Formats: sequence, C-alpha cells, structure tokens
Amino acid sequence: MLPPEAATVEAPASGAVTLRGAEVHRLALPPVAAGQLMVAAAASTAELTLALERRDANGGWHGVGLDQGLAPVVAIPADGETTRPWRISAWTVDGGSEPVIFEFRSVHAPAQPVGAVALAPLAPEGITRRMRTGLAAAPASGLIRLGGDTAGILAGSAAAEALRPIDGGIIVPQSDRVWLLTRDRDMAKVDLAALAPAAAEPIALSLPAGDVATLPATPVAGGRLRFWLAQSGFGQPAIAAGRGMGVAPGTAFAIAGPDPVRAWNGAGGDGLRLRLETGELRLLPERQTPGSFSATVPAHSAVPLRLSAGGKRLRLDLPAGAAAIAGWQDAEAVTAWTGGTPASWTLEGGWVEVLLANPGALPLPMAVSFVPLTGAPSVLRPGAAEKRFFGAAGTLSLPFEGRPGQRLVVAGASATAIAADGQVRGGAVIPLSGPGRVVLRHPPGLVAAWIEGEGVSPWPPAPPQALTLPAELTLAGDTMTLSLAVSAAALLHARTTAPVIAMLRRGAEEEAPVLFPAGAEFHRYLAPGTAELRLISPHDGPLAGSLELGTTPVTPAGEGLGDAVAVAPGGTALFAFDVARDGAVGVGIRADPDRVAVRLLEDNGTEVGAGVAVLRRLHPGHYLIEARLPADAVTALVQPAVVGITPRPSGPPAEVARKYLELVGMVPAAAR
Repeated sequence: MLPPEAATVEAPASGAVTLRGAEVHRLALPPVAAGQLMVAAAASTAELTLALERRDANGGWHGVGLDQGLAPVVAIPADGETTRPWRISAWTVDGGSEPVIFEFRSVHAPAQPVGAVALAPLAPEGITRRMRTGLAAAPASGLIRLGGDTAGILAGSAAAEALRPIDGGIIVPQSDRVWLLTRDRDMAKVDLAALAPAAAEPIALSLPAGDVATLPATPVAGGRLRFWLAQSGFGQPAIAAGRGMGVAPGTAFAIAGPDPVRAWNGAGGDGLRLRLETGELRLLPERQTPGSFSATVPAHSAVPLRLSAGGKRLRLDLPAGAAAIAGWQDAEAVTAWTGGTPASWTLEGGWVEVLLANPGALPLPMAVSFVPLTGAPSVLRPGAAEKRFFGAAGTLSLPFEGRPGQRLVVAGASATAIAADGQVRGGAVIPLSGPGRVVLRHPPGLVAAWIEGEGVSPWPPAPPQALTLPAELTLAGDTMTLSLAVSAAALLHARTTAPVIAMLRRGAEEEAPVLFPAGAEFHRYLAPGTAELRLISPHDGPLAGSLELGTTPVTPAGEGLGDAVAVAPGGTALFAFDVARDGAVGVGIRADPDRVAVRLLEDNGTEVGAGVAVLRRLHPGHYLIEARLPADAVTALVQPAVVGITPRPSGPPAEVARKYLELVGMVPAAAR
C-alpha cells in the first residue's frame, strides 16, 4: 500500500530540491524538447521508489519508468509532446519520513558515430551517485553490440520509453539514435560496434514489449538465397524479410528480399526472448511441374518449381524443418513452414512459382501436386462461413478479410491467424486487427470457419428461445439460440442426434465453439442465472435431428478423497468446494479407467488450472473441479481429491493427546 499522496508541486528546471514527509511526493516536470534525455534522480538514507509517469488522453496517469534503491534514477528520451505532461513520484519503501533529495535534468548531446562513444559526466547536486550520458547514431537502425562489461549501463532509443539494462550486450535500436547512461561507473567512453549476423553465430535477443529488431538487407552471391529463422521457447516470434513469412509454434521463417529484416513478438503484448539466425540456400535449377513433383532437396538448398498458369489447389507434403513458398519472388509470397512438425498443406491461388526450401543440415524429401480450380480461390469474408470435410489430417491456409472489432471463429481445427500488420494469434476465437491469412491445422472430419462481429454474421438472426429444463425439441434453421435459466449451480447436459456446432455464452463471455460431427455430447457448468446455448449447422443446410437438454446438481467435495461417481463416455462430472482463506490448494481426480481431462474452475467458469493434479494458491471463494471423458472412452468411476481447504490442527495427534490425558488422570483407564 502506498503512503498518503502529497500535493503536486512544480519541479525546478535546474538544481536540487529536498522533499520532506512520509507522503508520496509528486512533482510536475517542465516541458522538454524532442530528442533530449529526461533524467530524474533522487537520494535518501532510506530505500526509495522513483516513478516517472505520464498523463494519458483520458486524464489518467501511467508509469513509464521505475527504479528503486538508495539513489534511484530514471531516464527517458523526450518526444516534445506538450499536451500530455510528465510528473515524477517518489516515496520511501518502508513509509518513513527521511528527507529525499530530488533533481531533474534535461540533457542535450551531439550524436556520435558507432565506435568509441564519449560519455559526459552528469553530476546532480546533493546526489553522490556517479552518472554519465552519451548519444550514438544507430547504423540504419541495425543491432549494436556493446563491448566489455554492461553492468550499470542503460540504453534506449524510443521516444517516451525508459532506458533499460542491456541484455546480452546487444542493443536493439528503435530509432536512428541511442541514448546511453552509466550508473556508478566512471567510464569516459563505451565501445559500440554494428552487429552483422553470420550463419555460424545465432543472435540471442531480448525484445521489450512492442520493440522490433531491424537489420539491413544482406546481399548474397548469384545463385544463392538468404533465409532468416527466429525461434523462441517463450512465445511466438515473427520475422519478415521482404518475401512473406511462415510461422509454426515458437518459430518463424522467411526468405530475404531487398527489404530490411524485421523480427518481433508476433503475439504482441509482453517482451520476448528469441534466437535469430541466418544462412544461405543454394538455388538449384528450376523444374517444370505439369501436375506433381517429388524429390529430395539437398541440405542448405532450394528448388524453384514452375507451374502452369491459372487458379489451382496446391498440396504440399513437407517434413519437419522444410518450407514451401508460393509466389516466392513477390512481396506477397505465402510461406508454408513446418517448424518442428511434419505437415501436409493445402493452398489455393494462381501462383506459377513455388520454392521448396531446406535450410537444415540434412536432405529432406518433399512433394508437391496441384489440380486446377473450377472457381475462384477461397477467401474468408465477413458474413460467410467456410465449411469443409477432410478425409485426413492436414493444414489448410486461407486468406481472410476483416476489420478491428471483428473476430475469426473456428471449429474443428487449431487456428493461427497471421495479420497483415504482423500480429500472430492462435485459438478458436481470434480478435482481428485487419486482413491476413489463417492456418488451420485439422484432424480428419469437418472444419468450419467464419468472421463475425459489428452486426455481421454468416448466420440469420436467431432470437433466444426461453426453455424450462429438462426439455427436448426439434432442431431447425441454420442456427438456434436457447436461453437457459437455473436458480442453483448445475451441470448442463446437451445431446443431439445429428452433427452440430455448440457455443455457450455466460453474460458477455462466449466459449470457443465445439464441433460435434456425429452428434453432441455437450456438458458445461451453469452458474445461477441465465446462459445462452448457441447451436449452428455444421453443414450446408439447416440443423437436423433433435436436442435433449437437462441438468444435474453439482457434487460437493471436501478435504480429502471424495465419493466416486460414474461418468458415461463423452460425459462430465462436476465437483464443488469452498475455500475460506488464502492458501495453496491441491486438487486432483482419480479415474478408472484413467482417460479423464481435468480443469479447475472459478465460480464463474473461468479456468484456473488444468491437469489430473493441480496445485494453486487460491483466494476465498467457490471453486469447481471438472472431469471430462472422451467420447470414445468407456464408462469410468471418477473420484475427486482436495487438499488444503481445511486448516491442519496445530496440536499433537489425537492418540498422543489421549496418552498425555491418561497420564494426568483426565481419561478413565477403563475407557482405553
């Protein structure tokens, strides 16, 4: 909890000021010209927190830079924007009233070329911490390596973003100028060098949230191509080099064109650690492909294929670590990249050039075939649904149109949407930022995908029908919406006699769609109140068959091993327990046979954890254990276990306590 807040005062444009009292001290900062470095420093005999904050368009304040210690310092390049002022907040960590010396400086310096960059001393009044600053000109916004020990050195290049420690000795400029600040190191200069990636030296990068690593295009000799590969065990990297981008979980691949190379966190949001590497491919002679091609592509090589003109459906059979790039010489090339998992891809388009690329160290067999399309290539558009049946597992890539505020919904496949703006998002319900391409990894059977939102839907309006449970009704129309009300928590059972797509909405939250190609076994938790069950026809034409709806009460569970319940194939058991105090709680399920999928849920249905055994720190509240059997399982006995909701007794065990009572004569001997 923060101490009380003092009134905001104006920070002096120069010189130090002493702040007294145990409050959070707020100082409004003077305007600073764009390109200068804002430096806020403080010192005290107590540990301090120093936060540089900015007012947003709505009038609220949000932190941009933060430091803590006896002499904290925050530095941020100014952007010259005067409509959103800055302020500094300082307070003692323990809430004490020790005096705080504070000083604010704006630093101007000439940009020096990469090499030996001189650092000028910065000596705040009354603050003994040694600091130096310098400004370097970034080479075409490429990567910069800092020589020597990087401890105590901060760097930053983005306006209105705080300088940060240098991770791994590599600076990732976001502009053509990089500010440097040293703390507690009396360095007259630092050595900077432009970093040129080589095939034998992968680069480990740590990208802060929103940052992009940019490298200039690197030429190659005739008859060769350059490729780039980004990999991360912490998220989804993205990379673009001028000829499209292919992504697979945790990795991205691109063939280089004339444009600079850019790498970033495709999932957006948080920062990302990734490894960036490059290499060259030997371009083999072009092969004419009348209808199919199959060959082993040598290591570090690429085979260009020439296809006949016209729209076509391409089928690509690719091993792990292989890529096929349709239209590979164009900026709008489409890349099928397998990453670490072999896959068979389907693409539709009018390409006449396909490149099979093997960036690895071993030969890889690859196969390509195609058939002419009788119509135009498929495009996912708002207000229309794409439904396809597949006889085998594979990967389908489709372009889509969309706008912010709309969402892509997929049933029967695992989806990855690659937006034109570089965002890479996965899931069954994906918010859209604009047009792009979706990769659908599907099992055998039906796949359905559509774009909806902002009053646009492929399904005709279906006003909610209120039902009293239990109920049975005939399914009709392309879609139906059923309003379900329960007075107490219950487990919903929905079964159909025909294929259906089912989605449950609780309040404003709608679950991902579930595809039932052979009839539904849909079981979900219903909190007290009203929910909506949305049913969609998975095939062309209206819904068919009938629907059976019912509920069963939630089974209570307590500390220890609970009573077993019988669960049918495709069915679900739901157990509820209460947590009275903060603490670690373990939950688990014993099933016989053991093919159960388990989730720990909050009372509103939000997932807390998943797995046969889950250990979480829980707050007081009502929780549920969901145990679901696959449709092809056999009837199973399911038994819940909960540990940690009942406080352990602090005294000795009962038998020990009884022995002591007997020794003092408080328990009759005959009662033994």
